[in-house]
Amino acid sequence: RMGVFVEDVNRHLQDVAALNEQIKRLERSSGGSPNELLDERDRVIESLSKILRVDARTQDDGSINLFTASGHRLVSQSGAESLRIAQGALADGPAQIFVSAAGLAESELTDRNLGGELGAAIDVSNNMIDRARRDIGLLAVGLTDSFNIQHKEGDTLNQTAGQDFFTSLLPITTPATLNSGTTTVSADIDDVTQLTGASYRIDYTDSVVTLTNLETEESQEINGATITVEGLTFTVSPVSNLTDGDSFRIEPTARAASIMAVALTDPDEITAAANGGTVGDNRNMLALINLRDANTLRDGSQSVYDVYTSAVSKVAVDTRSAQANAETELSLLNSVTDQRASIT
Repeated sequence: RMGVFVEDVNRHLQDVAALNEQIKRLERSSGGSPNELLDERDRVIESLSKILRVDARTQDDGSINLFTASGHRLVSQSGAESLRIAQGALADGPAQIFVSAAGLAESELTDRNLGGELGAAIDVSNNMIDRARRDIGLLAVGLTDSFNIQHKEGDTLNQTAGQDFFTSLLPITTPATLNSGTTTVSADIDDVTQLTGASYRIDYTDSVVTLTNLETEESQEINGATITVEGLTFTVSPVSNLTDGDSFRIEPTARAASIMAVALTDPDEITAAANGGTVGDNRNMLALINLRDANTLRDGSQSVYDVYTSAVSKVAVDTRSAQANAETELSLLNSVTDQRASIT
């Protein structure tokens, strides 16, 4: 949907720029009357403002300059700028929005308050969807770890020791597109019970490597090659004169649910029996079932079932809040629309 919104915005900006030129020509001509063009431009700007909040400023020559709420230029005497959407390093990761500028430079608008349908889509993607994905990913990592540990406590049908039931889930590290290529960063899970579900960013500056928790926005310097926080150990390469500006995103849980997979290929390898159990023993199977309610996550305070219900509840609360806000905003919109109609 964000891709469609960006296309619509660019089309509207081109239309406003074209109407500006026609209006300026008629304003300069003797007896020219651009009233119909002015009405058409108003309609285009109104349609545009539903997708993206804009600031319109009328110029002496009759044209209108448009800016984003953050002050980035969209339409001026030089013509229309254009938006571009980048899907990011991961196909289902946070999208980025850029606006062109003079000299082919670009400014990123992703973290700006864009307003409209485009701003709402970015907000939902980054705050609701990404958070829910990380929470469900924490469930996947926690279940994989606890299930594998318990599975290896039992015996298979052939009375041999059990192996991992699920394949191990490792944090995903993604380098920024413009990195120097001289740095490497990795992360390992030491203690699943300490994971919070947060994602992290590692930044290289002149002489410092910084780790930032993207959920709490708390940062700390990494002194040496490794640092251990919140159940994770991060390993970084040293700073050099080429590393300034390098950045990495580390996601311990955000992609875990989508890559969770069963490691066993033979059902005879399922360890239903406890160690040394006889035919008909299903004690280890019962222990595996009981993992649903065992407090194995978030410092021993939540089970995988707790994490799941909490994630679902958060989405429900956010949805209801959004609906209530939408009803309030609709009332305000109707009031302003009535005022405009009376003036018209």
